[in-house]
Amino acid sequence: MNKTTHEPNFPLTRGGKRMIEQAIVETGSTNGNVLMQHICDSLSEKFTGDTLDYQTGRMNFNTTGDIMRAIDTYMYHQIKNQSIKINKSKI
Repeated sequence: MNKTTHEPNFPLTRGGKRMIEQAIVETGSTNGNVLMQHICDSLSEKFTGDTLDYQTGRMNFNTTGDIMRAIDTYMYHQIKNQSIKINKSKI
């Protein structure tokens, strides 16, 4: 997190963002733990061995902590963007 604004600052890749969006749709949940479990399961079903290591590295999903930070960043930006849209429509 950025210390001055408390804004999550994890670099989201297109593939990582797509995995998070897909997990939200497939699970119907926004719970970080549920999403992380689904993402881990999806990745392990889709890739094996060195391919799994390569793909998770490309998405910056090297650890479960990285996946949680990516989910937090994604959620923060979705909520922030939604509140901007709501505020603009009230004006």
